[in-house]
Amino acid sequence: MRWVLRDSDLVLVPVSASQADVWATHDVLDLAERAQKPTHIVMNRTRAGTRVGDDVAKSVAELGAGRLDASLANRVIYADALGRGLGVVEAKKSGPAADEVRALAQEVAGILEL
Repeated sequence: MRWVLRDSDLVLVPVSASQADVWATHDVLDLAERAQKPTHIVMNRTRAGTRVGDDVAKSVAELGAGRLDASLANRVIYADALGRGLGVVEAKKSGPAADEVRALAQEVAGILEL
């Protein structure tokens, strides 16, 4: 992973809505910090309005890395699109998942100033 970080302009670390994912994130954040790369956490498979989601969000805030505003909810379309070899927007051009992916892409482009 070090050579990938070395050549990266930005590191996005997906964190699912579980404490296990938060714990696993520490090593990746440490490597990104050593590589001196801007790093942001992307909340993945989120579950709005749940205690687990709230607890994970609090834990992520304590990690010290930036967190993107855009997040990806826990939706079947993500697994379905992947299984078909498609991106979410290719699989379904409109809908909540497509909106999430576009918001994420727009936020990342803004960070990279594209």
